[in-house]
Amino acid sequence: MQGYCIQAAMFRLPIPFLNRFVHDFWILRAIESNTVVAQLHGLATSRKNGCIVPIGYNKDHSLRAYCIAYDTQFANQYGLHTGTFALPIHAHHTVYQQEDCVQRWLQGIKAVKTINALDLNYPPCGFKIPLSATINSNSIYHTFAHVMDIPLHTFAGFFHIGINTSLYEQIKQYL
Repeated sequence: MQGYCIQAAMFRLPIPFLNRFVHDFWILRAIESNTVVAQLHGLATSRKNGCIVPIGYNKDHSLRAYCIAYDTQFANQYGLHTGTFALPIHAHHTVYQQEDCVQRWLQGIKAVKTINALDLNYPPCGFKIPLSATINSNSIYHTFAHVMDIPLHTFAGFFHIGINTSLYEQIKQYL
């Protein structure tokens, strides 16, 4: 039987002169082959066409949760759709490696529909003032940590705007 681990991952936002801002997301990795099986993200999405946008910049953009599966066999086994969207992984850290990794991951997937039903607006440029009021993709990352009951990991030396906010209290009764 294939072993898996859940990893925290980081994508450095390509903002000139401000290269310390990051998007955090989760990876399910197959240990033996060292391949990424799936990712859990919070992403800005156009309400008009349903497409992912690089960062929210107008009122048409919502904050949506996604599970993107890359392994066809895994996707078929658990009734998931495969996808091709992938951000570069600039850093990753294993936070959970136990026999129940897949079950925890599936709990995260259950939260996707519930999070998306909130129909949240993506804040312009990814943040609000004060920063503590920001609900963005890093807030979804935090929420998934609660749902999967795994440690929330932050990468030292980077700005994780929105990571202090979780939607877990708003969605837990529906999981």
